[in-house]
Amino acid sequence: MNMVRPQVLDGVKSGRYRSLREVLANVNMPEGSRLIDVDLRHMTGGDFYLLTIKDVSGRFRTLKVDARTGKPP
Repeated sequence: MNMVRPQVLDGVKSGRYRSLREVLANVNMPEGSRLIDVDLRHMTGGDFYLLTIKDVSGRFRTLKVDARTGKPP
């Protein structure tokens, strides 16, 4: 997993971004899936977490989550 960047920690501490715990509570990951990586990206429309997950069949998927709300766009 990527190391947490200082701007992510600052964003979570200031309330600008949601914590990973909050994000995972709002995302419906398929049963048995594993979180592989999290990255913060600045995109058109705001800042987003990109979650890479591996499902039980071994396939990788990327989920996009709004860093401010903690919910999918």
